Amino acid sequence: MTVYTLGLWTVRPGHEEEFVRAWTDLAEQTKLEFPDEQATLLRDGDQPNLFISFGPWTSIAQIDQWRASDTFKNGVGQIRALIDDFVPHTMHPVAGID
Repeated sequence: MTVYTLGLWTVRPGHEEEFVRAWTDLAEQTKLEFPDEQATLLRDGDQPNLFISFGPWTSIAQIDQWRASDTFKNGVGQIRALIDDFVPHTMHPVAGID
């Protein structure tokens, strides 16, 4: 069953575009290690320094492998200078419609 990662990012005001570039770099590096994975970054329309990232994964073990990787650690490490807060989550689908 598909599981999802979800990140809530509060970016320091004035650093939003730099954050988007850094997040995109992290996503592109992740894609090199996990070529089947996908990711999306959303920006709040009312609070422009609030972002949500999410993506489907094939297993929790794969998420754990990614979060333990140098790619994740280095990517988030680069991003930390641009944010006030980051909260990662692992989400399980419980309902949906097509």
